[in-house]
Amino acid sequence: MIIASFLGGIVDFILEIYGILIIAHVIVVWFQLPTTNQIVQFILSTTEPILKPTRQILPAVAGLDISPFVVLFVLWLIKLYFGG
Repeated sequence: MIIASFLGGIVDFILEIYGILIIAHVIVVWFQLPTTNQIVQFILSTTEPILKPTRQILPAVAGLDISPFVVLFVLWLIKLYFGG
């Protein structure tokens, strides 16, 4: 029981951090920050592997990329499943 709680906490923490990275990705793209910055490169390299396939499945709505919102929603559902 303790191990399951511990693992659930770790999964919750990782999903929270990834959600923050997704929001940072939106900010980076919105403000068109230079991709030569190492922090920007880290954000893009960690979020694009999930956002790119989502972007290919879901078309932009009125020119707006909704893939970050979809990924954040799925992360929220996963957190609910694990009890976070």
